[in-house]
Amino acid sequence: MNVSAIRRALVVSGVAALSIASTAQAGLFRSYVKGENGNDANPCTLQQPCRLLPAALAAVNDGGEIWMLDSANFNVSPVTINKSVKIFAIPGALGSIVGSGGDAIIINTSGDVTLRNAQILNFSGGVNGINVVNAGAVHVEKTSIDGFTSDASSCIRVDSANTVRLYVDDSFLRHCHTGLFVNGVATANRTSVIVDNTRIERGFNSGATPTNGVWMTGSPDVTLRGVVISRQDVGIRMENPVTTSTSHLVLDHAIVTRTNLALAYSNGVASANGQIIVKNSQIVDNGDGITLANTATGSNVYVKISDSELGQTSANGITASNSAADTNSRIWVELERSQVRNVSNVDVALSAINGAKSYLMAQDSRISHATTGIGTSGGGAGGVTVDLLRSSIFSTTTAVNHGFGTVRLNGSHITNNANSLVNAGSGTVVSLGNNMIYDNTDATGGVVYITPTIVPAK
Repeated sequence: MNVSAIRRALVVSGVAALSIASTAQAGLFRSYVKGENGNDANPCTLQQPCRLLPAALAAVNDGGEIWMLDSANFNVSPVTINKSVKIFAIPGALGSIVGSGGDAIIINTSGDVTLRNAQILNFSGGVNGINVVNAGAVHVEKTSIDGFTSDASSCIRVDSANTVRLYVDDSFLRHCHTGLFVNGVATANRTSVIVDNTRIERGFNSGATPTNGVWMTGSPDVTLRGVVISRQDVGIRMENPVTTSTSHLVLDHAIVTRTNLALAYSNGVASANGQIIVKNSQIVDNGDGITLANTATGSNVYVKISDSELGQTSANGITASNSAADTNSRIWVELERSQVRNVSNVDVALSAINGAKSYLMAQDSRISHATTGIGTSGGGAGGVTVDLLRSSIFSTTTAVNHGFGTVRLNGSHITNNANSLVNAGSGTVVSLGNNMIYDNTDATGGVVYITPTIVPAK
């Protein structure tokens, strides 16, 4: 580039710089708050920072940034965010946003909001840490939310008639009545939540209702990756999807532990569906593991558990109960390369009445160390079906306590149990003849045992 070209470039750069400076005077791209020497009468620049977030929000342009320069309380509760903005605390600082008599933060914008390195606390009477009324996307990163304990409170609440995207990363949600509450109303383009590498712990309640780690209603999509949920009444509560829609939950490399009930799905909405995927996860040391309950016609829930462990519960491992008066209502449970073990009562309990159906498909899986390995019960036109493919039931008092439906065996082992196949109302057990039912005590004394019917392969 020759000298004249360089000069022309400098002139253009100078014009651009003047334009940026002019824009900054009309509205800042970056505004600043500071506990020490900050003043809301200042222009919120780096040299003259504001004191509180509402002033910095008023000064910053849509799409701009707010920087918290030291560790202090920067809000007048609530802080209402009504534009696209990124709010950061500088490294080493912990910008506090305190709830007092309401929500600490309300997000109500069609744009995107990012919050990073913040500490959101309840001082007195706070309801929610972050309440998302509307947003294109909300990013919560490296943030701790603490102490919102009333019956209506959540660390983070998403309840919008619009489609919202929420991303939570490397954060702590603790000591709240509900760690994360999500109500998804939109069905064509559902609200979605992705939580990564986050701990949701120690539910507290100043009221009377059970605490929840994650509470899903309506039809949102929620993915929990690398998440630990602990010390809750209910680890994950998933209920009542929107009719004709499907709510999705994914647990990936997650841990749910030390809860009264790890995962509860319940539905009473007709033609509403749920899908739960658990992979590479542990659901251990809980009262109950997973409960699935459906009472609504035309509704289905599909649960797939792969490469995971469920156990060490003081009650039951997986309980599936379908009572819809409809042969098209189903609960599907699929175990793949997984184990259900060390359960006080029943590893897997399936029931169906009124024409509804419940299914278990266990493939390359282990069911063990319980009073009952698999229990079936129910009645009516529907049924319970259990398929064991290359799976095993061992070290139980009763391997299969069979009261309703059909059990099918294919290449499976039922060994080292006090009782093997007990007829508790149904004697329908069929086999390809390639199973090992061996080393079970099968003592007499009023117990009716089932000899599987061999069926030819087709």
